[in-house]
Amino acid sequence: MPAAKVTMPAKFSARNAGLVLLVMLASCNAGDVGNQRNKAPLAVATAVGAGVETGGRFQVRSGTEVLISGKDSDSDDAPILEFAWSQLSGDSVVLFERTTVARSFTAPSGPTTLVFELEVTNALGTTSTDIVTIDVIAVSDVNKFLRDPGVNEQFYLFVSPTTTAGSMFGSTIPYSLSVTPTVYWTDRGGSLQSQTLAPILTASDQLDAEFVVPASPVDSTQKRIAVPVPLLDVDEVNKFYQDASRAARLELEEVANATVDLQVELLLTGSGSFEVFVGRRSGASYVLIDGADLLMAGATANGGILAGTSDSVLIDLETLRQELLIESSLSASNYYDCIDPMGGAATLDGWLTSVFDLADGSIASAQYTNNYDLGFARDMFLRQHSDGSVYTFVINHPSLEQLINGVGEFATVVMEYSAAPTGNCGDEKFSSTEKIVKFYAYVPDVTTGEMVRAESMNFDGRGERFLPGVCTACHDGDVGNIAAFGAASLSSIAASNADLSATFMPWDIDSLLFADAADPSLIDPSLNPSEFTAAQLAAASLEGQQAALRALNEGALRTYSDLDDLDRYEEPLRLIHGWYGNESAIAGPLSAVPTNVLTNLPAVEFDGTYVQAGWLGEETIYFDIYTRYCRMCHTQQNNLSANFDSHAEFIAATSRITSFVFEQGVMPAARLTLDRFWVDFAGGSTPAAEMLRDHLNAVAGAGIASDVIPGRPVAVVQVTPASVSDIDLSGNLVATTINLDGSTSLFADSFLW
Repeated sequence: MPAAKVTMPAKFSARNAGLVLLVMLASCNAGDVGNQRNKAPLAVATAVGAGVETGGRFQVRSGTEVLISGKDSDSDDAPILEFAWSQLSGDSVVLFERTTVARSFTAPSGPTTLVFELEVTNALGTTSTDIVTIDVIAVSDVNKFLRDPGVNEQFYLFVSPTTTAGSMFGSTIPYSLSVTPTVYWTDRGGSLQSQTLAPILTASDQLDAEFVVPASPVDSTQKRIAVPVPLLDVDEVNKFYQDASRAARLELEEVANATVDLQVELLLTGSGSFEVFVGRRSGASYVLIDGADLLMAGATANGGILAGTSDSVLIDLETLRQELLIESSLSASNYYDCIDPMGGAATLDGWLTSVFDLADGSIASAQYTNNYDLGFARDMFLRQHSDGSVYTFVINHPSLEQLINGVGEFATVVMEYSAAPTGNCGDEKFSSTEKIVKFYAYVPDVTTGEMVRAESMNFDGRGERFLPGVCTACHDGDVGNIAAFGAASLSSIAASNADLSATFMPWDIDSLLFADAADPSLIDPSLNPSEFTAAQLAAASLEGQQAALRALNEGALRTYSDLDDLDRYEEPLRLIHGWYGNESAIAGPLSAVPTNVLTNLPAVEFDGTYVQAGWLGEETIYFDIYTRYCRMCHTQQNNLSANFDSHAEFIAATSRITSFVFEQGVMPAARLTLDRFWVDFAGGSTPAAEMLRDHLNAVAGAGIASDVIPGRPVAVVQVTPASVSDIDLSGNLVATTINLDGSTSLFADSFLW
């Protein structure tokens, strides 16, 4: 059809214009437009946050939460209506729906290569496919992410024959133990739901005929099995409730009301009678947890949870956590009631109303992706108050793309540097001089849209961890003070425990990603810039937010300027000023520097090439290892020997680094950071873990073998020392019982002596 000029009357409506256009199109011969109406859409499958694609493949560690997405798919002629994912090869995984275009899964134990196909279908019924390939490296970890590595989150099941203490058992009887969790919750429609999950323990062993029954049921010579305390993982529950059954899901605002029962089951395959006891570790020994404190009824007279030949019992997970003296719903609730005794911050709106005037022109705000921490996109706000208080809240989104579009908000975290409570918790009294850092977390209520306070957060995809410990894992904190909040009576808790010795962390711009930046390495690779206007990209760019990011760092400086604790904050103070070319302004003793100089920065851009004085000459290890994987959490450590303000101090900690990083696998503390530390995340480079190992071996003679990685068993033998009475006058050991204990071995599932 030849081109035609259409002239519309002045009052011709847009609706009539549409009718004319439809008539004109209808009059065209279908052959004139060729195949344009049926042009196939473009399917693009990728893995988000899994590093750089090398040779058409991504690389992840087993246990990693992987997000596969079709967000970059496109269709010229008709919108894409369906994104269908299927697994073509590799160990089978369960795909969990994240958004219309994306699915997530937990990488299997491996090693394996996973291939997924994405098929997209547009409104005309035309389809297109693409695949994404992911290589899984076989590793293990102890799941100690976002927690103090010194906290033991295990309980122990002791198996003892019902025989008189001191006597020999006399029979060899095999047995098995299993622990299986079941979750109970109320869905959005008010119906009670439950879901039994995979067992967290299935173990078999035997009691030997020569076994001598000790006096204590939790004696270190008793047969025992270490059981990890499970975390409530909403994703693990909700993978059973997709598509038509979505309404039955466990929603985030109901997590605090959900309960978990652990079914402990004993099975004997021979004749005999056993008791099962629960204990916790205390130093080198074990403490019995009375079955009467764990069970509603049915505890044995000796404090056990099971007795007989074969039986099972249910233990409430919250009760177990309290008895283990680790963080729980009770401790989180007590913490909130201590820092907010009047309940004004029970909702985010309530907190904002009381301390955060959004109309205040002095508020600093920025949008970015936290690249070397939790991997979330963050909409950050900070306000400094005239009394020296600092208030921040950050709205978390799965991706920067969703943040800019204003969708996908899943959690908001609040940090305050404000007046400390005094007296006992609940007294409603606050200090007029002392300030401390406090934490709140909020999740959206899907029925009301309101942000309600949450006792726990699942920041790393491994399950709910309770506040404040989930925050102090990186923001530093006093484990002893946190433990105090497990007390049954709020009024018995000293308000001084609310001072967790926690801190704000500096805003290290080189660890962030933006919608746009002059340096391409600082642009979020998961963002599709074609979907946004130039103004939107500029507003969320690095260059467009330099002043706001500088103001965020000035807020952090304000919290460091306590003249009573300048020794602790010397390094982060000098680091931030160094980033902005202002190190000379605070040279010399910090106590002699005016507060307004400590807390203000010159109006210049962030310079990530700055090197701390103690690291000069070691720039390679500084930038490739320390700044990416260590500095964020260590710089403001209360333990000054661990703030690593120099290369010499870092090397002096070689034995601790070897233990925490290479043997125990508890550092880096965040799962995302640890996963990236062990793989070629940047593409075509040596993994950071290998670089660190080689450096420590060369400089400190660490002797770390190339096959020492988290997940490889490390045998640890503890020997109970003989008492003086067991040694004769010649210094020889006389006949006695020596106890060899291998239960603290790392990554060990079985033991052979």
